[in-house]
Amino acid sequence: MFDEPVTVALIRGFKGGVRLDEGLAKADRVYQISEKSLKVVVHQGWNRQLRRMAARYRYKIIRLIRTRIGQFTLDGLNPGGWKEITGR
Repeated sequence: MFDEPVTVALIRGFKGGVRLDEGLAKADRVYQISEKSLKVVVHQGWNRQLRRMAARYRYKIIRLIRTRIGQFTLDGLNPGGWKEITGR
């Protein structure tokens, strides 16, 4: 969730890429889910990547929820819950 309403410029910027120290940070997919919220899919996962990308457009992310890392999702988990991960 952002501190300001999302603009088309922010969505285009995330899709087109934002230059960070590590290189070009680019969202694979961006979906607007409310006036101040987006669902963003990225593959890089650099430190504070989405927060730094948003800052380039003078936005501040006030709530960020990671729902998946690779094949592991939060499906079926309550807040504070956990899953045991077994060997491949």
